[in-house]
Amino acid sequence: MKSELIFVRHGETESNSRGLLHGRTDIPLAPSGRHQATMVARRIAEIGNIDSIISSPLERARSTAAEIGRTTGIAPAIEPKLTEFDFGDLEGLTFDDLQVNHPELYLSMIDPDGFDHRFPNGESRSALHERVVAALHRIKLNETGGPVVVVAHLIVIATAVAHLTSGDPHDVIRYLVRNCSVTHLEIDGKAGASIRCLDDVSHLGPSEK
Repeated sequence: MKSELIFVRHGETESNSRGLLHGRTDIPLAPSGRHQATMVARRIAEIGNIDSIISSPLERARSTAAEIGRTTGIAPAIEPKLTEFDFGDLEGLTFDDLQVNHPELYLSMIDPDGFDHRFPNGESRSALHERVVAALHRIKLNETGGPVVVVAHLIVIATAVAHLTSGDPHDVIRYLVRNCSVTHLEIDGKAGASIRCLDDVSHLGPSEK
């Protein structure tokens, strides 16, 4: 029996548009992000037969999930382990700042040898991977009903897709997704999940593609 997971990245925030590293920082959707949430909610409603909606507790994800919930008539549930990567003391920097002033940590984000490097007062990729996998185990997939929608964040979604498809946590870089994109996986429990669509933003209009 097959089950389905649909990952939706939250709508755009001011931090996203400015390129700031805000993982655990709890920031709201920008006006553009609220519009994106409305559009992706319509897309999810068109898919139909949604079983449940699970969201990160951070406001930008909760607001996106709430819009999907209003459109589908399904109340979202919160999964704390879906919060974004914790950059610790480096929250609020840009990737350029990180590359220039903290090159070891910058490289650790894409280097397999940096998997256990921990951001000061933050977390490591290995810690993120462990909690995302734990969250996936806690999400009950309905093998007789419709897809489960998971509303989360850039690095969390990339980590989840890498785990479910190849099982290789270092594949994260292959699955980076845009704001309010849809990534639809089919899981049969026998092999790696198959990808129906990845980072699909066709519902957002030409300016988002």
